[in-house]
Amino acid sequence: TVGELPGICQNDSCAKELIKQKLHVSRPDVYSLVIVHESESVSQADIKRTLDAVESTMDVAAIYSDDPAHPVEPKPAVLRHVNAFAFAHYVAFTWNEVANAWLLRDDSVCKVVGPSFEDVKAKCIANRYQPGLLLYEIVTRGQ
Repeated sequence: TVGELPGICQNDSCAKELIKQKLHVSRPDVYSLVIVHESESVSQADIKRTLDAVESTMDVAAIYSDDPAHPVEPKPAVLRHVNAFAFAHYVAFTWNEVANAWLLRDDSVCKVVGPSFEDVKAKCIANRYQPGLLLYEIVTRGQ
């Protein structure tokens, strides 16, 4: 994909049209979503409400076009990683394709959480893990 970057004039005598620079724009394969919490210690009910709003898939095409005259093909992405925080400590939930399950990584410990994102949600709520950084990966053909 090629995009245009408008030129910038550094002086007051720029009355003419500025030269636009062409640049190659490629869409990333990974998208991040950051969740900011009001405090370092939120209730299980607040964590549940937050996680109820999080989907395990999303269509990133909406990021690139809100112009109905120029629709963009759907571009599905799947949640692959969640960083979470609790009691001054971070943990990570990562989807593992070999195990076909979500794994919990906590320092040197790695445990299977379960095969669905619902298992991750339940673990977060039970342990008051506040999700903070979510990484979605573009779905490629055959995935």
